[in-house]
Amino acid sequence: MKNNVRRGRRLTHGTVAVVLSVLLVACILFINVIFTSLSRKYNIYTDMTDELMFTLSEEFKTAMSDVAAPVRIRFCHEPDYLEANTLTKYVYETALQIAEAFEWASVDATNANKEPTLFSKYKLTSAGSSLSTSSVIIESGDEFRILSANAFYYANSDGTIWAFNGEEKFAAAILSVTASDLPVAYFTQNHGEKKSEALEELVRSAGYDVRYIDLSKDAPDADARLIVINDPKYDFSAKDPEKGAVSELEAVDRFLASDYGSLMVFLDPLSVGGLSNLREYLYQWGIVVEDSVVRDKQNSVSTDGYSVVGVYNRENVLGASLVADIAGTDSPPKTIFEYAAPITFSDLYSPELSADNGQTTPTPTGAYSYYGSNASRDISAVLRSGEDALAMRDGNPVDASGSYNLMVVSRESRIINNETFSSYVLCTATADFTNDEYVKSNVYANKDILYAAFKQMGRDFIPADLPLKVLPSYDSIEDMTTAQANRWTAALILVLPVVTLAVGAAVVVRRKFK
Repeated sequence: MKNNVRRGRRLTHGTVAVVLSVLLVACILFINVIFTSLSRKYNIYTDMTDELMFTLSEEFKTAMSDVAAPVRIRFCHEPDYLEANTLTKYVYETALQIAEAFEWASVDATNANKEPTLFSKYKLTSAGSSLSTSSVIIESGDEFRILSANAFYYANSDGTIWAFNGEEKFAAAILSVTASDLPVAYFTQNHGEKKSEALEELVRSAGYDVRYIDLSKDAPDADARLIVINDPKYDFSAKDPEKGAVSELEAVDRFLASDYGSLMVFLDPLSVGGLSNLREYLYQWGIVVEDSVVRDKQNSVSTDGYSVVGVYNRENVLGASLVADIAGTDSPPKTIFEYAAPITFSDLYSPELSADNGQTTPTPTGAYSYYGSNASRDISAVLRSGEDALAMRDGNPVDASGSYNLMVVSRESRIINNETFSSYVLCTATADFTNDEYVKSNVYANKDILYAAFKQMGRDFIPADLPLKVLPSYDSIEDMTTAQANRWTAALILVLPVVTLAVGAAVVVRRKFK
C-alpha cells in the first residue's frame, strides 16, 4: 500500500513537472514569436556594430530637422530580398531608420518586375532608363531622384566594397526633392562641349536643376549656383570694345562675383591650344594649363602610363579639404586622370608660408595666394601625380620627373557687410575625367571627388560632415541567403525550449526511478 502511495506521488509529481516543462516551453516559444514579429514590424533591434551601421547619426538628424514635406523611399524589390542582398541590406535598413525617426518619411518595397505599372512614371524620364530591382527612388510630390544601390558605397580597385555613404546620399536626395526652389547648374553649349549624361545625372542627384546656357545670348539666373564647361573645342568670346560684342567670359565673371557662383572646367589637352581666351581667364584665377601630358608608369592603370592614378593632397589647404574624407580612409579608392595635362599656378600668385609650431623660418603650405583691392584668392592642388611622373610632349619628356598638379581649386573670398562670400573655380585638364566609365563606376572615386566639390562650392543644402561608415567583415554571415538566415533563426529560437524540455524530462526520469 505504501509503495502504491509513493508511486502515485511520484506519478503526480512527474506529471506536474512535465506539464510545467511543456507550459514553459510553450511560453518561451510564444514570447519568441511575439518579439520576432514586433521586431520585424517596428524595426526593433540593438546595434552592436562598431561603426553603428544601423543607427542614424546626430549629424544626419540635424540635417533633416527642417524637412516637413512627405517623403517616400521606394525600393524595387521585396523586403526579404533587400535584407538578404549584401548590396541593398544597409541601404534598406537605413531607410527604415529614417522612417522610424521622422514622421514625414515612409518606406515602400515592391518587386518592380511583378508590379511594373507602379514604376511606369519613373521609366518615362531619362533617369528612369537605368531603373532596376536594386534601384532606390526618393520622391516627394512630383520630384524624385533615382539612385542605384552602388551609389551608396565606396569600393576598392578590385571591386570590393569597403565603406557605406548612405546618410549623405539619402540626405542630399531628400533635401533635393523637398526644396521649394532648386538652385540651377548650367552646362555651357555652342563651343563643341562634350555631353555627359552621367555627369548631368550626378549634378541632378546633388540637388541641382540642370539647364543649358548660351552665354553669348543669355545671362545666368539669379538662383544659379554653378556653371560647368565640359571639354569645349572652340573658344569663349572675350570683351572687344571696338566691336561691342557680348563677352561670354564677362558673363562668367559677373556670375562668379555673385554671392555663391562657382565654375567647373574640364579641358582636353588636345584642344587647349585653341582656347586662348578661356586660358587667359583661368590665368586670372591662378590656373595655367601646360602644353604637355602627364605620364606616370609607376602609378597608372594602363601600361602606357597615361591613365594616371591621382595622389590625394593631404596638406592643410583648401584643395585637400575636397578629398579629406576619402583620403583619410585605410584604403582610399583610385581617382583616374586619363591623358591629363599638368596644371601650374600663374605668376600672379605667391606661395603661402607658415611659421607654426615655433618655426624660425616659414615653410610653404602648398597653397598660393593673390590679394586684390576688394578680394583675395587662393589656389591649391586637389590631386597630384606621383613623384616619378613625367611631362611629355610629342612622346618626349619636357621636364624632370616630379609631382604634377592634376586637379586644382581656386577660391575668391569677399567680405560684404561683415559677411564672407566665396566663389570657386575647379579645373582639371583631361576630357575623360567625367566619362561614364569613371562617373558611373563605384570602383573609382571620380564621381565622389565631384560630389565633394559640390558640397564645398556653395551648394547650400548638401549636408557636410555626415559620417562615412567603414563596413565590418561579416564573412559567411553577410553572404547568407534568406532561407539560411531563417534556419539559423529557428534553430536559435528552439535552443532554450529544447534545453528546458530536456531538463524537465531528466527530472521526471530521476524521480520516477529514485
